[in-house]
Amino acid sequence: MDCGWVLHRSYTVIHPFTSIKTGWGNLSMQPADMPTDNFSDRVFILTPEADIEVNLFHWLRLSGTIAYHYLQDLDLTAPLTHDELSGLSTGLALRFGIFGQVNFDSDNHPCH
Repeated sequence: MDCGWVLHRSYTVIHPFTSIKTGWGNLSMQPADMPTDNFSDRVFILTPEADIEVNLFHWLRLSGTIAYHYLQDLDLTAPLTHDELSGLSTGLALRFGIFGQVNFDSDNHPCH
């Protein structure tokens, strides 16, 4: 059996993790120096991210993340531009759950 390419070996203690998050929503702003001026617009957000994840327990993972938030479809009359609201971010996360881990010991590995 040919296993091909495995991008994320999540059963190893330290492994990469990637994701892309998207969403639509409403952005509302009210400048502090102009409390009567309200701005509201519908926006689209795209956030690709790359993580290094560490398996602490079978139900707990620690992840360090770098991501880029890209905001699109912001009205040109907004107090801030999409370039001011888009940009790099970093984070640290604890992930709790059942991660569907498979025991890949030498007797059960699907490539043997």
